Amino acid sequence: MAQCTSINSVNRSKSWNTAFFTRQNYEFFNRDVQDLKDVNADAEDDLQLFIRDFESSVPSCQQRDIRAFCLENEVLPCAEHNVASTREWGQAWLDDREELTEFSRTYEERLSANELLYFMRQPRFGSPNLPNADRRLIYIADLKPSFVRALADTVPTNETKPLRDAIWKHLTLQTVIDVKIPPTSFPRWNLEFQMPYLALIRRPSSHKNHKALTINKKPIRNFISLNFLDLPQPDDGEIGSFGIYEAQISVLLCGADNYRYTGYAFVDTEFRDRDEESEDDEPEETGGTNDEVDIDTLLEDPIISDCEIENTVDANKPTWPPREYFLTIMGTRMQQVLRHWQDVVHIVEVGVHTSTNLEINRTLSDDSACNQLDRVGKEIMWVAKAFAVLEHLRSRLAITTEAWACFTSPNGNIHYFSDMTSQEIGTRIDSISACFKDLEMLIRKLDQLLRDCEAMSKSLDVRMKLETIRLNLQSNLLNLQSNELNQASHALNTQTIALNHDTNQVALETKKVAFESHKLAFQSLKVASESHEVARLGFSMNQFFLPTGIVAALFGTQQEIFYFKRTPMTFLVCAASMTFLMWVLAIGIFMVGRSEWFKHASLKVKQVFIHRQNTDEPSLQDMTDNERNV
Repeated sequence: MAQCTSINSVNRSKSWNTAFFTRQNYEFFNRDVQDLKDVNADAEDDLQLFIRDFESSVPSCQQRDIRAFCLENEVLPCAEHNVASTREWGQAWLDDREELTEFSRTYEERLSANELLYFMRQPRFGSPNLPNADRRLIYIADLKPSFVRALADTVPTNETKPLRDAIWKHLTLQTVIDVKIPPTSFPRWNLEFQMPYLALIRRPSSHKNHKALTINKKPIRNFISLNFLDLPQPDDGEIGSFGIYEAQISVLLCGADNYRYTGYAFVDTEFRDRDEESEDDEPEETGGTNDEVDIDTLLEDPIISDCEIENTVDANKPTWPPREYFLTIMGTRMQQVLRHWQDVVHIVEVGVHTSTNLEINRTLSDDSACNQLDRVGKEIMWVAKAFAVLEHLRSRLAITTEAWACFTSPNGNIHYFSDMTSQEIGTRIDSISACFKDLEMLIRKLDQLLRDCEAMSKSLDVRMKLETIRLNLQSNLLNLQSNELNQASHALNTQTIALNHDTNQVALETKKVAFESHKLAFQSLKVASESHEVARLGFSMNQFFLPTGIVAALFGTQQEIFYFKRTPMTFLVCAASMTFLMWVLAIGIFMVGRSEWFKHASLKVKQVFIHRQNTDEPSLQDMTDNERNV
């Protein structure tokens, strides 16, 4: 938690060095990386010299991250290219200003990396046609590898380490509010302000993926989608989605006195809608550089405010003391950070309250068990997402407020400002403290939202248990009914088995009867076969003896029937002839019986016979009439 910012007592170990109120010799510390090439001839390039840590042979995380950011991406164009050639849209702002006259060198409003390198390679002091660059301010929007290379090529040796640290902290979203006075023989100071924050963005449904916002392979900032929140759409009628985008403001002031210093500022702006930027914002060509610029011309200082602060700060009316300038930057930038945090927390609060109210209504509703269980499952997933977002927001806010608490603690570095007793300085510090107190209020809001989500989670847990109990009861009831059906089915199966057993017994008895009938039929067939044999034998004997008997009867008569003599020979001939005639007659009868005309004639005879029989018998009606007459 932030403590009171009033500096009641002075920490003597943390006081502004009196040497800083005297102009120091800048000649030696003005050497840049180019001058080190002669000493380190084996170095690959300026960037390698810039990121190399000469105090350790083991590569640090800073070296790895900056090398990965720069060496794996674009290459800086040659510095000797003509500056007046076709320009690209610049992202850098450079202000080189003389302390005594407050005159500044004239540059384009926005510079490309190539142009920035070209102008920064010009001498800062002693140029006959240019004002001295006692204070050099460099502002870069959406840091790219080409700008890092430009800075690495021109950074003074005494600023190499703090600038490298500042770039690494900007890339990795570190939170720092610090004043450093290294214990060296030549006194110098570093004022650093690193402030990450979360910005609320709204993209229309037709907008490309947020990853497309990444400019020139800048590390992709984390994007948190808020599509799971039931957020109201704006009145413009265009459907879009809300999200939270990570951004960083990094400011580093370093120097050896209060009169000559360098300021670096790296600010993320790519999450802003490009459509809102007017073409009028593009810089106008000025036709090169002039010796000085009219101090009455309004020139915005983007380090303090870059189109997000209502009150534009004029760079031609500079705040020169570095600590006062640092507090001015912190005051305006913290207002910007606070506004973004308030927007984020408010939209999340609206979404959470809307969903919790819906949860209360759904809890009181009387839906079916299936619908309830399905809704509870979806709401549990929603609560998990809400918890993750709220915890992330709270942790980031806690880190932010903790940095200010450490800075304003009894042993904090705010004591480096204790000798500044003007009312304006106290007002600026109080304004910054008020911003952090408002951030602490946002933390309390997030804590309340977390408690609401926890209560919602408990309610969902109770609903889930109730629905589980209800489903278990229904399942038990269904199981009971199933058991009853199984018992009835078992009884039917038992009866079926008994019927099958009886049927089997009947089948066995039927089989026995059929077997006995088969035996009787076989015996009858055998008897019939024997009778047939006897009849056939008798028929054969009749066919033989009957003609013989007829011939014998004819031969035994006294009358003369035949005109031949009755001798044994004639007897045999007559018997044979009669037998032959009998066979011919039998064959003829058999053939006639099988012919179609005989069958047809027999059928006709039967019909005639039946008809006559019907006409001869009196009908039932005639018999009834006769009885009545009688």
